[in-house]
Amino acid sequence: MGKTLRRNMALQLLSILQMTAVLLLSAVMVSAVCIRYQTYAPFADYFESEGLFCKFSTPAHDGDLYDLQVRITSAEELRTHISAASMLPAYEITTQVDDGSEYGEIPYALSYDAEIIQRYQPKLKSGQWFSDSVNEIELVISENDYGWNVGDVVTLQVGAQETMIPVAAKVVGVLEDGAEVFGMFRSRDQSYGDIYKLTYDSFDFGAEGKPLLLFSYDAIAELEPMPIQSIYSTLLLSYPEGISSETLKQDQQTLSKMGCAFSMLLPEMDKNSKQYLAQQLYELLPIVVVLLILVLVSSISSSALATRRRLRDYATFYLCGMQWKQCAAVNFCQAVIAAVAAGILALFGLLPIKWTPLSESFLILWNGYLIAVLGGMFLLYLLFSMLMPLMMLHAASPP
Repeated sequence: MGKTLRRNMALQLLSILQMTAVLLLSAVMVSAVCIRYQTYAPFADYFESEGLFCKFSTPAHDGDLYDLQVRITSAEELRTHISAASMLPAYEITTQVDDGSEYGEIPYALSYDAEIIQRYQPKLKSGQWFSDSVNEIELVISENDYGWNVGDVVTLQVGAQETMIPVAAKVVGVLEDGAEVFGMFRSRDQSYGDIYKLTYDSFDFGAEGKPLLLFSYDAIAELEPMPIQSIYSTLLLSYPEGISSETLKQDQQTLSKMGCAFSMLLPEMDKNSKQYLAQQLYELLPIVVVLLILVLVSSISSSALATRRRLRDYATFYLCGMQWKQCAAVNFCQAVIAAVAAGILALFGLLPIKWTPLSESFLILWNGYLIAVLGGMFLLYLLFSMLMPLMMLHAASPP
């Protein structure tokens, strides 16, 4: 087998390099689709339901925006105004941090109810996401210039009715810069259109100039006096099946009066979203298919040449007691060596990406889908590598 490899070294190297390219590109393609699907999947049941997607440009209110008493501060309260069966809102909290200035800094601050916390977790640089405990105020913070880090207990002021109350919160996690955050206000002026991405926005401390604080709605609601947590930005509404278009239009009008900047039907958004996800796949798929075909043709050619050059040796093996199938196994081992070499090269190409500038353009997400696709590539390569040798050996007659 070693002699066969040396005789066909050029073809083997070409096949290995082509297979490496296929594995690398396939990993990038699958990861790109999975990364985008990661922010679709947590709320897929809402996106695929009869319902509305809403964006509030101001805190939700039923009356004068500046009258805190008419703020909509819970899903139950909002449900008394519209016909939705269930909803997932993000909440705005007024917080103030003593940064040494005269009035302190007012960072971005959002809170989530338990269902959203369980459904979605943004990428964390360190620490962990919220626990189920409401016995203490937990805080997940972005990069910041306060010096706050995981494990710190910090004091800040939180807005309640006509007053600010001091709150001690424990930092349990730090967001990764650029993490997709549920409920951040994102403009519709995006090249990809009205899709599920409007539910999120990436948060970059350097670009925003002030940090983002995330809280648990239930933990904040336990405080006395109770801070104001107003429905703000992202709101997903689900309705019973068969809801009339008139009811949806009426609710859209009601929400508009409450501060909703725009709303749209979830079936329409879901259709746009799935087209977007498919487009991400179609952009790289033709390149992967062409490269895979080249690899398969190369592997067949290499195996055919190796088999033809060694027919005399196989005849000797046959006379010594080996069967044609066992002779074909020699070619199979050769294909396995080439596949393993390609896999090692691809692995050495993928692993360093995280620590290089390439990570800004390519992100490899190691999961079951990626392993299944790469495994399928290996099986196809081995199958086609054996196809020609088996046909040639079965057509040949031993002396």
